Amino acid sequence: MQINVDLLAVTGRQVDADDATPWAAEAARDALEGDVVTLSASLDIAQPKADRHVDIRIEATATVSRHCDRCRESIVLSVSTSRQLGYLPAGGTGGDEVDLEAEELEVGWYESPFVDLGHILREALALELPARVTCSDAASCEARTAALLADSTEDDGAVGHPAFAVLKQLQ
Repeated sequence: MQINVDLLAVTGRQVDADDATPWAAEAARDALEGDVVTLSASLDIAQPKADRHVDIRIEATATVSRHCDRCRESIVLSVSTSRQLGYLPAGGTGGDEVDLEAEELEVGWYESPFVDLGHILREALALELPARVTCSDAASCEARTAALLADSTEDDGAVGHPAFAVLKQLQ
């Protein structure tokens, strides 16, 4: 969903979305790398500042069905975010260079005059994604991973994770 920032009211605009909203469900699926189970999001777009800087406040909660990165067991991943993101038009503001304050250095870019809310929701959720998605029961996950590794033992006794089996063919 795209919003034309030139047409925003002085009060800004709030956009709510859930798992039945196609652009939001797609953004959550892409960011969290799984099938969306539930999604609730609210994006509050403030009126652009003089330099066309747009602040967007995001409150979102999503759950997706995916697999553990270690043992491949099916799990449900829940992510919540509450953040304020700032955006400037790509290619600058059309005038002189803009000096940013230290707190403004972490900005994204939008293709003026439109901000794409799907991209913004995707970014906010992806920032909350853990580095490694694992089972909540570490002991059971370790046992399943050990079993996977034992099943992958080859005739020469080498042990490897099944995900790396294709690399052996490259030798």
